[in-house]
Amino acid sequence: MKPTDACTHQRLADGQCCRVDRCDHGTVHVTLGAMTLRLSPDQLADLAVTLETAARRLEAVVENRPARWLC
Repeated sequence: MKPTDACTHQRLADGQCCRVDRCDHGTVHVTLGAMTLRLSPDQLADLAVTLETAARRLEAVVENRPARWLC
C-alpha cells in the first residue's frame, strides 16, 4: 500500500454519543464528538473494561447521590 492510498474504515459500533471504526491498518478509531482516539485492539479492550468498571461504580453512587450533579 502506498502512503498516499486512502485507508478505509469498517464501522464496528455506533451509539448516541460515539462510534467505533477499524481501519485497514488495524487501528481502532473511537470518536466522541469532535475527538477521535486511535487505539490498538488491546488498548480498546482495556478501555472497555475500565469504562465498564466506572459505569458500574457510577450506578452505585448515583443511587445514593443528591439531585445536584454539578460541583
